[in-house]
Amino acid sequence: MVQLSAVTESFAHRGLAQALPVVTQSTTSRVLVSNDAVRVVQFTFDTPQLLTEV
Repeated sequence: MVQLSAVTESFAHRGLAQALPVVTQSTTSRVLVSNDAVRVVQFTFDTPQLLTEV
């Protein structure tokens, strides 16, 4: 479950690539910020994984 943050809070994140490494033949994601104003999700893709629209 994602922990909501206050809209008035600011965050600076370092080391995101190490926190969410590329997994062989996988697409992975992690919610970085989630509040009433915005939701930021980081995705990592291994070759040949793609992001597509349905």
